[in-house]
Amino acid sequence: MKLETERLILRNYKITDIEDYWEYVSQEKVGPMCGWPQYTDKQKAVERLAIEIAKPNQFAIVWKENNKVIGSVELMDYKPERYETEAEKENSKEMAFLLHEGYWGKGIMPEACRAVMKYAFEKLKVPSIFIGHAEANKQSGRVQEKLGFRITGRRENYREWLDGKTTALIGRKMTRQEYLDNPIYQNLQIKVKDTKLGLLEEKLWATKLDTRERLKLKRTDCF
Repeated sequence: MKLETERLILRNYKITDIEDYWEYVSQEKVGPMCGWPQYTDKQKAVERLAIEIAKPNQFAIVWKENNKVIGSVELMDYKPERYETEAEKENSKEMAFLLHEGYWGKGIMPEACRAVMKYAFEKLKVPSIFIGHAEANKQSGRVQEKLGFRITGRRENYREWLDGKTTALIGRKMTRQEYLDNPIYQNLQIKVKDTKLGLLEEKLWATKLDTRERLKLKRTDCF
């Protein structure tokens, strides 16, 4: 699936994204703020990218201005064990995001998330989207507030933060009806293109070829 906003293209990862991907997963803050260690081994990043390629609703964020992959928004199956909240219907989703440090403060993540939310609520017809952030991660909290997600729960002793102290998890949620009733989404315009054939080709590419062979070969876009 390919989504397009005024400044962004959101599409599935490709193995040729490795240099851009490595640039931000190896940054000091991106991984640790999301809950995983900073990457210091490029080969490990290549292996991780192959996993991301295989995910059906993992959207790489492309900054149109320079055609560079600068982060991602993922729509995944809801994991109730992460949130202290009410039981939910089947097919609810959970959303997560990350962004290159050099692009913080430009309103990129709200723009990207709104596009994915429109796809989820209007195309996939999901009943609810859950999202969460470490309480110490004020930036993610502000993004989620701007998007209109309401707090539904808090889980203490979630994980260790960058300062070495333990932080809680703040759980949030938005139902499809809340999305439809929110004025900021009523006139939201994005372009949507189905890319199932291209995605299948890229998944086969990611799973069948040795990672070193993948990096040696040239690939064309398969939107």
